Amino acid sequence: TVTGNTTIDGNLTVIGMTTVNNITINGHIITSGSTPQISALTNAGTNAKVTITGNDTAGTITITTGSATTTVNSTGQTITSGNNPSVGDLINVVFNKAYGISPTVTLTPNNAISTGIEVYPSNQNNNGFIVSVNQQPAPNTTYMFEYFVIQ
Repeated sequence: TVTGNTTIDGNLTVIGMTTVNNITINGHIITSGSTPQISALTNAGTNAKVTITGNDTAGTITITTGSATTTVNSTGQTITSGNNPSVGDLINVVFNKAYGISPTVTLTPNNAISTGIEVYPSNQNNNGFIVSVNQQPAPNTTYMFEYFVIQ
């Protein structure tokens, strides 16, 4: 037990939970940890590609939507396979370490083209969240989003 003021001239590492009443930071907040798992969902389009940089707290999600393919067979019939991107759930994000309760997830577009599809988090729970959109994404187009998660 320490009473009164304490100054530590160097680094402080705490293993376990830390509880404080107020905190003032005179520098940057730097998060670390492993990158969450990520996967494209059906609404992202056939062969969509997704990547994520960051950790369970913050980072960048990039998706290049997929597309349906159209071919003409030997009888002249047009055949479409796969699907183009659509409104709804695009990406599943799974945290490396589950939160104690469902955290608050904030998603923001990272580039101009990403603003038009109206991104939002859905199905947030202590294990992860879904990246969803209200407007139809274009096929074969790259969208980028920033995420911030806090419990």
